[in-house]
Amino acid sequence: MTNWQLISRAAVLVVSALVLLLGMAHANEQVPGQKPMLVIDDAFQFNPGAWADYQMHDKAKQESYRMKFATLTRESRQGRPHIWMEIDIAMPGQPRVVTKILAEETKAGPGDPQEVIVQMDGHKPFTVPQSFLKGDDQEVGQMQGYGNVKKLENRQLTVNGRSFSVWHIQAEADDGTEMTAEVSEELPPLGIFKAETPEMTMTLLDWGMGAQTAIQGTPMNFWMWIIDQIGSALSNSN
Repeated sequence: MTNWQLISRAAVLVVSALVLLLGMAHANEQVPGQKPMLVIDDAFQFNPGAWADYQMHDKAKQESYRMKFATLTRESRQGRPHIWMEIDIAMPGQPRVVTKILAEETKAGPGDPQEVIVQMDGHKPFTVPQSFLKGDDQEVGQMQGYGNVKKLENRQLTVNGRSFSVWHIQAEADDGTEMTAEVSEELPPLGIFKAETPEMTMTLLDWGMGAQTAIQGTPMNFWMWIIDQIGSALSNSN
């Protein structure tokens, strides 16, 4: 390779890095694999080790995907109880993405995210900048809360050989979005068996205890992670 080719490749790398950094800072989808999490008043349970596996369907995009949600370990921050949670999303044709969130335990469910770690299949994990966790454009660790719960009917179900009681309910988000759902205190951590909103549906496939983090390796600084990805791509192109 000539010196001119090396200089040209280096220039392309620098421009690509700048475009990627600016895009990640300002795009509507800064961090991949992020979906709002539904939280219903009085249904969420902070049970360390609990997990639930759901089939999700996005009505607008007409696509289905799997989502596993887990509550992991507790820790205290400034004298208040917090818990690490994990959202594991597998969408067709895309790398699996695991998002680990530290949030305060509140009576209404998880509070605002304090720390977030993300890992895509085949990549190192990274820590999400605080600027991505706050404000109107928050995308990572977003919890969509539903209150004004009305219990309509109670029934007994048996799924995968396990019996439990569910309440058919109606609930409403702060913006007026309505939800119908079947909830149960026997299905931690989300307490949801089925739910439907104008945007999506979710159905419980399996649940249990003994959840452990799926994050592997030591999380990197986000911007260093981007530079590392660019470097890896350049190495692979040689």
